[in-house]
Parts: sequence; C-alpha cells; structure tokens
Amino acid sequence: MTWPLAAQSHLASRAGIDTRWLVWLDVADPAGDPFGVGFWTGDDHQTITAEGQSRLYYGAQGSLVVPPINYAGGTTIQSLDIRMAVSPEAETVVRGYQTRFGRAEVHCALFDPAGMQLRGLRKYFRGIIDGNPLVTPEVNGAASITLKLVSAARRGTMTQNGRKSDEAQRARHAGDRFRKYGALGRVTSDAWGTR
Repeated sequence: MTWPLAAQSHLASRAGIDTRWLVWLDVADPAGDPFGVGFWTGDDHQTITAEGQSRLYYGAQGSLVVPPINYAGGTTIQSLDIRMAVSPEAETVVRGYQTRFGRAEVHCALFDPAGMQLRGLRKYFRGIIDGNPLVTPEVNGAASITLKLVSAARRGTMTQNGRKSDEAQRARHAGDRFRKYGALGRVTSDAWGTR
C-alpha cells in the first residue's frame, strides 16, 4: 500500500496535491452476469486505470464521503460505511443490480492541481458489500445511499456447512439430495406475494 514512484516524487517535490476517493463495485446484473461500476469524488465522469484495468468512474460531485479507515492486524473484520448522494447512476446500481456480496475496492487518487494530471493510486480498502440502504429523506431533505462494506476477512467466518455443495453430499451418499438447491441462495431472490 505504497504510492507509485510518480506520486512519491510529486510528494517529495512538495508541490500541491489534490486527493480524490475512488470506489469500484463488482456486482451482478439482473441476469447474474458480472458488472463493474465506479464512483469518485470528482465532478465529471472519468476513465482511470486502476488494478491494471481501464475503469469508468461516475462523478459524485463531492457527495461521496469515505470515513477514516482504521487498520488492524490479524483476522479482524474491518467495516467501512461510505455515504453518497443519490445520483441516477448510483440509484440504478442500488435498485437494479444484485449488490449483496459484491466485491468493493476503495482507492485514493493523487492529482497534480496544475492540470489535474493523475500522479498515482493507492488502494485503501478491499472487501465485500454487506448492504446498501437507500435512506428516504424528510420533506425537502437530501436522499443518500450508504454502502456498507466489510473486509475480505468476513469470508473466513463462513461455517463449514456453508462450504458444502450438492456434489460433495452426493459423493458421500449418492441418494442424498439435501443440498440440491443450496447454491441458489446467492443468485435468486424470493418473489414475495406471487405464486
């Protein structure tokens, strides 16, 4: 988690800096196919190369709030609540895509204020989406979305039963179909009120 050389030399020159937050989400579209979307604290949409990929980040016009991140060693599950205003892109992702258990990355981008040239990225958090409540405001209030993220250490808390598949169950006893539909829990949703 160090800055690239271009960013280190810019910081060493004691020139001005402009830092921006970038949040990247890997979620699933309604058909279950992977879909990546990004938001950043800039004013406009911008394509930025992060993690070796060219990614489109939608501008949150400064309404993306990333709290301070407290790091802890070991297997402690870190949590991070990122708040953002309801933009058309954010609302589409929250309401129309399967965000639960999607992957999330938070980067800090270092820009040179003279010309807003990107000097480097630094990953600050990587984890999974634990929830994303859409807060309905009072009259004349502002709606907001809170992305509840937890670190990847959460995967280590999955019980042994949660890792068993139908194939493993049938290998033990060919006629045992107890876990036949166990894998569907993460990819389907209940249609409440319909038959």
